[in-house]
Amino acid sequence: METEKIIQVLKTLNEHQKKKRGVSNQQVCCLSCVDRNNNHFLQTVCVGRIWASHIEKSLLPHFTEDTVLITDSHRAYKTVANKHKIPLKQIPSGKHTSGGYSLGHINGYHHNISDFMYLYHGVSSKFLDYYLALFYWVEKNKHKPYIEQAYDIITLLSNQAKKIPLNKFKNKPISFDLKGMLS
Repeated sequence: METEKIIQVLKTLNEHQKKKRGVSNQQVCCLSCVDRNNNHFLQTVCVGRIWASHIEKSLLPHFTEDTVLITDSHRAYKTVANKHKIPLKQIPSGKHTSGGYSLGHINGYHHNISDFMYLYHGVSSKFLDYYLALFYWVEKNKHKPYIEQAYDIITLLSNQAKKIPLNKFKNKPISFDLKGMLS
C-alpha cells in the first residue's frame, strides 16, 4: 500500500470518525490463540471486525485432528468450524465459562498484550507485527532468567542484523487486510 494514500485517508477523517466506539475500521484485529500446552499464536489479520476468511487463512494450517476450538460468540468462528468440521465450543456473550471450558487463559493473554503495548505509548499499525513478534518472544521466554534472555536476544540480533537492510523497514508494506479502505 502506498503511504501517501494512507496519509490521505487519515487526514480526511473528521472529528466524529476519530471517536468511534467498539470494533471499527480504525482498529487492527490481532488473532490470538493459546492452547493448554502454552503454545501461542498471534498475528495481525485485518482492520475492523474479523471475517471467516481471515480465520481460515491464518489458523487452519495450525489445527490438528484433535483440535477443539473454544471461542467467544463471534459468528465467524462458527462459520469456519462448520465448514471444516472442527469441534467448537462457544462461550456465550457476557460469560467467561461454559461447562468445563473457559476463556480465562486467552483473556489473561490479551491483558498481557495490552500491558506490553502500553509501554510503547501507541504503536504504528505498519510495525504492529514487529511489536507482536517481540511480545510473543518475551511471553515464550519469560520463564528464563534475564541473563539468558539477554544472551538469546543478542545472539538473535547479531545473526539477523546483516541480513535485513534498513530499506526493508522504511518501505515495509502493511501486513494485514485493509478490506478495500484505500480503493
